[in-house]
Parts: sequence; structure tokens; C-alpha cells
Amino acid sequence: MADSERLSAPGCWAACTNFSRTRKGILLFAEIVLGLIATCLFGYDAYVTFPVRQPRHTAAPTDPADGPV
Repeated sequence: MADSERLSAPGCWAACTNFSRTRKGILLFAEIVLGLIATCLFGYDAYVTFPVRQPRHTAAPTDPADGPV
């Protein structure tokens, strides 16, 4: 019976809007927003931190082929 009631809803947008007005919907929305913020901050931290920790590559000194100058 619950499935037939769900299918008779005016549309997905109305069902989502009705759900977002409940306590569960507000908590879900807050969790999504905080998760996006945390993901952005972690990505920025990884972008800034990891290249700094990697050793810089320097070219090895090479001697001229015909001896010292």
C-alpha cells in the first residue's frame, strides 16, 4: 500500500520538497553541506601540502666530455 501512495505523489520534486521540510531532511541536507565543505578543505590541504613534502628534483652535475675547462 505504501508503494502505491508513493507512486501517486505529484512528482519527484514535490516528494523531495516535502521530505526536506522534515527533521530527517534537514539533517540530511546539513550532512551533505558539511561533507562538501570537508571534502573541499581536504582537497585544498592535499593540493598544498603534498607537493611541498616531495623532494625537489635537481639535475645531477655533468662533466664536460673533453675534460675540465
